[in-house]
Amino acid sequence: GGAGGRHDGIGNPYISTVGAGGTGNGGGLACFGSGQLIACTFSANTSTGGQGGRADSERHDGGEGGDAIGGGVTLQNTLKMTNCTVHGNSAHGGQGGENIYGIHGVYGAGLGGLGGGASGGGVASVGSGQLQLTSATVIGNAATGGNGGTSIEEPFNTVVRSYGGAADGGGVLHQGISASIRNAIIAGNAVAPGIELSSVPAGPDVLGTITSQGHN
Repeated sequence: GGAGGRHDGIGNPYISTVGAGGTGNGGGLACFGSGQLIACTFSANTSTGGQGGRADSERHDGGEGGDAIGGGVTLQNTLKMTNCTVHGNSAHGGQGGENIYGIHGVYGAGLGGLGGGASGGGVASVGSGQLQLTSATVIGNAATGGNGGTSIEEPFNTVVRSYGGAADGGGVLHQGISASIRNAIIAGNAVAPGIELSSVPAGPDVLGTITSQGHN
């Protein structure tokens, strides 16, 4: 098959040779097995995606920013949280890498890298995650997408920024198998996409289907 990605006006591929930023996972706790937490607090933790690498040529894009998952807690298996507080944590997508060499008016010339996404500022349940929140408080957490990287457009030295990363699930993100809450408060959380992303962020408090067992 043919080469993927963007091409210039005469069919030459523009292939980024710089690395993408790594994924940030579980600022306070990353749970890959089964666990139970009782009377615990996760506060002021941060999960941050790595910054994309800087382009090494005008013909290459900057690297994409890394995604950030679970500012407070990330789980990929079974986790029961009872009488726990998750407060003031954040997930920040990585910034896209720069291209400082300029765009010379040729279609498809190198751009800045895309910003990384951010999911689950407080708690993120992904993969095979099975989350149970009982008598828990998830408040004041945030997911913020990374800004897109910049490039310089000649001949006027205009700064052009690539798309920022998406943001969703400021309090709780559930993309796992199951999630339930009982006697829980999930409120006052926030999401914000990276600069130059026009899509509407999703789920400032909760994103995903969560079963309520009452008293929430």
